[in-house]
Amino acid sequence: MKRHVVKRLDFMSRHSLRHTSRLDRQIVDSTKCQVPRVRFGYKEGRGLIVVYTGIDQFLRIEMRNLKNDCFEITKYDSSLDLESSIKVRRNQYGYEIRLKDEVLLFKMFCLTDFLFHGVKFRVLELDIPKMEDNGMVPNILEAILISLSDHCKEFAFSGFIDGRFCSENILKEKMLRHFRLAVSDEGLVPIKIHEGFVDRPERPNIAVLYAMRHGIFDDGAVAEHSDLVVYFKQNLKGCVLHEPRRECIGNAVRWTKTTKCGRFIQTVNAKQEEYFMDKIKSTECGLSDLCKRCSDPFDYWYTQNLPRRLYFEPFWDTFANRNDEEMIRKLRLKIAADEETKEKKKGGVASWGFGKEDNDWDLYVQINSGRRIEEVFDAARDAAALEMKEKEEEEDDEIGKQLLRECEEMEKREKSLLDILIYYLLPIITSIVAYLFYYFFF
Repeated sequence: MKRHVVKRLDFMSRHSLRHTSRLDRQIVDSTKCQVPRVRFGYKEGRGLIVVYTGIDQFLRIEMRNLKNDCFEITKYDSSLDLESSIKVRRNQYGYEIRLKDEVLLFKMFCLTDFLFHGVKFRVLELDIPKMEDNGMVPNILEAILISLSDHCKEFAFSGFIDGRFCSENILKEKMLRHFRLAVSDEGLVPIKIHEGFVDRPERPNIAVLYAMRHGIFDDGAVAEHSDLVVYFKQNLKGCVLHEPRRECIGNAVRWTKTTKCGRFIQTVNAKQEEYFMDKIKSTECGLSDLCKRCSDPFDYWYTQNLPRRLYFEPFWDTFANRNDEEMIRKLRLKIAADEETKEKKKGGVASWGFGKEDNDWDLYVQINSGRRIEEVFDAARDAAALEMKEKEEEEDDEIGKQLLRECEEMEKREKSLLDILIYYLLPIITSIVAYLFYYFFF
């Protein structure tokens, strides 16, 4: 019964129950838990851990060292509003310490082990820009990333990451995605994706550039690299459908296809055209995270909210191309005005606990893809009833098998008693009867 309860708990409630007793810990560890994305960052003596459990649902913890040997931890619960955050500041060292960054990273190491025991996540996003070789900081960071790599299926590098954290000890042949954002004040969401895909033997590498304005990407580098494939994806409205079109560009070949979702362009080296041709002809969407109808609901929400991180998290901005600071300033002003409009329409915010998150991934996708909640929960209730019925049938079968085994054992015992009677007692009784017969009649 407790396992059925744990399956419906959100991340923090599950985490709290796990530290209640040994029995509860065993119950929690025996149930599966998967979150879609986790962010880990370290920059200029500040650490960041963000656990995304669903759309508009996350736990954000930021640590930093202050002056006078003070240490500050700030926790956000599904909101980046400072008024709703929990901030703890204390002078915990008690004396001047020279290895403040190392102590902060050690605390982050303990926190990751504390939070992610038995938890899997699809994507681990790293935000660690290039740093100086200062003491043991790189070594501690490498130890943290090695422990986290066992929990994830894919790595995502935010902006330009320090090359020391791209070793095989950390990546372990997992997919690597390197993404950036081309900032513009023309809109609030990305409208284009430019992907460079390299299918290497050790792991697939993807370089992604999200764009917020119309423009032309240069895909001429494909002609010089036989293992590079460039994808250009544009979210269009009211586009005219047409079959794939082929165009030669030197040693490269460009295929263009317009679907009801948008435009999808693939450029490959002429030598690799036959290998990738079937894929673009069979693609019905091709927009990946830009398509609200075809993409995963969480991935679509995450991509649409990338620019807002420049407003809510200005310190962690390594994912953005900072070629025009004035444009970034204008974008932040537009986001601030949009958030103010949203705040007026926003109602109450639910707390952690039952009902806010469901760890059943299929149920989560159905709810966030527009299906009626009543239908989803009816289906979940029917599935739970079917599961309970199957479990009862299994228990009945087990009881029947147990009774059958007991009957067989009883028959064996009866047979063994009969064997004893035949092989041991019968000769003795026969001898006694023969002796009495001889005594009385002879």
